[in-house]
Amino acid sequence: MYLEIDEGPYLVQPSKEHFDNGERPVNLHVDNMVWLQESDLVNIAANDVSATYLWGDTNSVYGTLVKLPKGFEGSITSSGDEFKAVVIQGSLSYIDENKSNARTLNAGSYVASSTPAKHRLRNISDDETIVYVRASSKYQVNDLVSR
Repeated sequence: MYLEIDEGPYLVQPSKEHFDNGERPVNLHVDNMVWLQESDLVNIAANDVSATYLWGDTNSVYGTLVKLPKGFEGSITSSGDEFKAVVIQGSLSYIDENKSNARTLNAGSYVASSTPAKHRLRNISDDETIVYVRASSKYQVNDLVSR
C-alpha cells in the first residue's frame, strides 16, 4: 500500500475524537487502469514506456504511474520544484546527476528532488518496473536512444 496525504493538517485523531468529513480514498485496481503509450503522451519519448494519470492536473501537482519495460535505460527529467518517485514494482539502478555511483532501488524505495533534475535509471528487473511519480510540473521520460 502507498498512502499519500495531499495537504495538511493531518487529520489523525484519537479514536474517541473521530469524525466523518466525507473524504474517501482513491482505490484503483490494476485491471481498471488505462496505460497510455508514447504516441498518446507528450512527456514520453521512449520505446515501450507507458503511463497512467492517477490524480491532479498536469499544470500543477499531479500523480502518475510510469511503467518501464524490461531492459529500459534512460532518464526522467523533472523541471519543477517538487518531484517524488516511489518504486511500486520491480527494481531500478539509479544514478543521481550529482553523484557517479549507482544505487539499487527496490519496491518501496523513494527518490525526490526540489529543483530541476535528471534522474538516470536502468530497469534491472526480469520484468517491467512500475514507478509512482508525484510532480509539480510536467516531466519527461527518455530512453538512451530517444529522438
